Amino acid sequence: MAKMTFKIKKHSYDPKILFVIVSWDSEKYIKSCLSSLFKLEYNNYKVLLIDNASSDKTLDYAKGYGLIVMKNKKNRGLQKANNNGLKYSINKGFDYTFFLNVDTIITDRNMLHLILNYFNNDKSTAIVFPTSYLLDNQDKKIFESFWLLKIINSLKLAKWNSMVDGCAMMIDNNKAKEIGYFDERLFYFDDFDYGKRARLKGFKTKRADNVKILHKWGGTIKHSLSPFVIYNFNNSLYIFLKKHLSFKFLFLLLLYFVWLIILFFYLIISASFKMINSQENNNSRFKSFFYLLKSIGSKGLGQKLNFSG
Repeated sequence: MAKMTFKIKKHSYDPKILFVIVSWDSEKYIKSCLSSLFKLEYNNYKVLLIDNASSDKTLDYAKGYGLIVMKNKKNRGLQKANNNGLKYSINKGFDYTFFLNVDTIITDRNMLHLILNYFNNDKSTAIVFPTSYLLDNQDKKIFESFWLLKIINSLKLAKWNSMVDGCAMMIDNNKAKEIGYFDERLFYFDDFDYGKRARLKGFKTKRADNVKILHKWGGTIKHSLSPFVIYNFNNSLYIFLKKHLSFKFLFLLLLYFVWLIILFFYLIISASFKMINSQENNNSRFKSFFYLLKSIGSKGLGQKLNFSG
């Protein structure tokens, strides 16, 4: 089979693009991300780094790139930082905002020209995002790797090419003014939420199949079973389902509680076999689990849990 090729269309006017990167103790990833970013063949972009109170050498490693830097005294979460970045981009007159996770690597120097073609070819497009592949398995697409995405797709609740991937996505700022800001209650599924809201406004979201980006999926989350992750993943899932899937919500809610039961028994088994490092961590994980149950259906649903990540 002949390999598909895509024509790179250069533009007489290069729109002004702001990259927004949020960091938090990201010294392991920041250099490779920025190194790939500054190899782009494009003349009209700036990079805003919003640091969520890093305690490592993230900011030291970011020096020398000519970045715009915002330093937060506290880590108030990814969506709060993203909203600050979007506000900055709109107020400073940028045409587009490109949200880029710090644990990604850009592989194509012509990425911005290729993505701009999608916007120019269809003026109703609000969001375009590259196709993300696993950094540790560069032939495998992330959207084909995550079990929850497969379930959502099998229920025909979304299509692969419409489920926005927030690890790298470019937004038309004029349309962002109509869509609004990110939902700061969501620690996960924020990108799906934003894409869904864009489509409800009549805009289109498109995956750029001809643009590849590498992502160390989950690289910026320190502990996959920390109380922070347990609570925020499940809480975000509940909020997302309730917001957007009302007619199928009861069925999905049943599946959600089945998942919670599985999670509960996993915590018991892992604690019994000393898979959890310490009694303190063990207690914290159970505390986050029961706090989650207490929050469901209450006015506290959607509130962030103040565990360390």
